[in-house]
Amino acid sequence: RYWTLISYQLKFYAAVDYPLHEFSPSLPSIKEHCAVNYAWRGNDKFTVYNCRDYDSAVTIGIVSFHQFPNENVYEERLTRYEKLILSNHVGYVMQHKYVYFDMNDVIFDDVSIREYFEQTMASSNAFYKAQKPFIIHAILSDVTYGRMLDYVVWVDFDAIFFNCSTSIESVIEYAHDLYSTHSTHYNPTQNTNSMDMIFTRDYFSVTNAGVIIYKNTDWVRRKLQTQMFVFEHADKFRFAHVYHTMHRIVDQNVLNAVVMGFEPRLNDTNYLSSDTAFREFKHSLHMEHEIHSMVPRWHSWNRCLVDELQFVSIHDDYIAPDIRTHSAMIPQFYLNVLMGEWIYAKSYVPYK
Repeated sequence: RYWTLISYQLKFYAAVDYPLHEFSPSLPSIKEHCAVNYAWRGNDKFTVYNCRDYDSAVTIGIVSFHQFPNENVYEERLTRYEKLILSNHVGYVMQHKYVYFDMNDVIFDDVSIREYFEQTMASSNAFYKAQKPFIIHAILSDVTYGRMLDYVVWVDFDAIFFNCSTSIESVIEYAHDLYSTHSTHYNPTQNTNSMDMIFTRDYFSVTNAGVIIYKNTDWVRRKLQTQMFVFEHADKFRFAHVYHTMHRIVDQNVLNAVVMGFEPRLNDTNYLSSDTAFREFKHSLHMEHEIHSMVPRWHSWNRCLVDELQFVSIHDDYIAPDIRTHSAMIPQFYLNVLMGEWIYAKSYVPYK
């Protein structure tokens, strides 16, 4: 019944007009509410819509990545679905006075790694999926936005906001309330969990990389650097072998390994030249896969969507200690598949 509800509401949403002037001239303009930077980092494919409320105690950024199908002028290189989703994202940001980053080009552009992925994982679009940690890290390290933002929310471009009255702040508050009530490792008075990262699991994976809330902290930047390091040396980690023989996912494989405690030796020159990097990476993913058989009813959609106690239990019992004290895992319903209420995720629009 969940998917029937989602399909019906998506068709209803797609039937209405685009909610912003830039995509439908009869409606209000973004520029009336936001300062728009059409060339962040000097790239005209990086657009930032700064709709923030300067009196707000918390400033939140939302970022998504997709690539236009051609090099024509801005409006002409948007497909119908891209217009729909972009207007939905920016409209949501305008309502809550956030900052939106519309990323339409790569930041990580290593030619040798691009060729490695194209030769070994051609159908996976791995090079584009690898952009996530680089984009988020660039925002949090930016001289302007790194100082401005308290949180950055990654949203895959194939997700839309259904109930735009639901705020990011309310999801963060929900995570704190859930763990203060049910987690044995959470004590807000003693700051035992800073909740630097709020994520959800998937039916087939301990993480879902489609929607993640990141706090602007040094800890988050270090974990992003860990993910970046794996992609920067994907050939040394034998990424294609892991993809083909273990789990055919890209950014989630790296995030899964990190959540399970994978800590590559960033400054050890011998680490990558030996087989150690590959073996440690693969071992972390074996550990992640073992959880599926250890948790009762792991492969239950209802549990995956709404079972709060199962999520807290997985987080408390199986996630690596360093991750556990800096994060929260909450049900999909409250983060990236909020059944007609917040975000809907379905891979019908290529962002890669």
